Amino acid sequence: MKRIKNFIIIGFITSCFTGCTAIKEEETFAETQEVQEITLQEEEKVMENYATEFPDYEFTGILDETVGDRHFESEITPVNIAENLVFCDYYYDIKGEYDKLSGIYGDNEGLKISAINEKKRFDEGAYMQEYIIHSLSTLTKADFKSSEYIEKHSITSDILKYQVSTFAIVQADISMVWSEEALKRGPQLENGEYRRLFLCGKKSDEDKWRIYEIYWFDD
Repeated sequence: MKRIKNFIIIGFITSCFTGCTAIKEEETFAETQEVQEITLQEEEKVMENYATEFPDYEFTGILDETVGDRHFESEITPVNIAENLVFCDYYYDIKGEYDKLSGIYGDNEGLKISAINEKKRFDEGAYMQEYIIHSLSTLTKADFKSSEYIEKHSITSDILKYQVSTFAIVQADISMVWSEEALKRGPQLENGEYRRLFLCGKKSDEDKWRIYEIYWFDD
């Protein structure tokens, strides 16, 4: 399991051969890779904040939409606000609404930078041409604690770093297709099906739910 910023920043650094500068982004990436030493007591304390219920929610989005040569489809309807954030992460990308995409991220400069870079690549014709969401599921606390493929230590470290008071982990199974121009540039991930985890949460009762981290898996 890796932080999605690993994929994002590497892709950005690669694009720098066309004239971009990546020094600041490299520094940001290095800082975000620091994993705190977590005690068992801290991990148990963090788990007390795992969300067991969510605010009232009604889905008002669009499950199937085509914009130019780009296509978005979700085979499942989000059932809570955390799943809706994940839904919007893919929907806004296909729609080219990168300001909205950045707005659903919490205090994570890596993710916000990625939204800016997605806009640049979109203008150059190197974009994601299709996203299909096959499944969305909010892990229960028991699911999260018993999982054999989730690096709980790393996620716990991120929860402490972002200081979220309430959180949940959403799993998304998706398939994606790049545009021809994007494929020419040699993306790190090829067209295909992938599983990702999203750390969603809020910092206080008055705060909005946001995405604080995205994780992806090797084959």
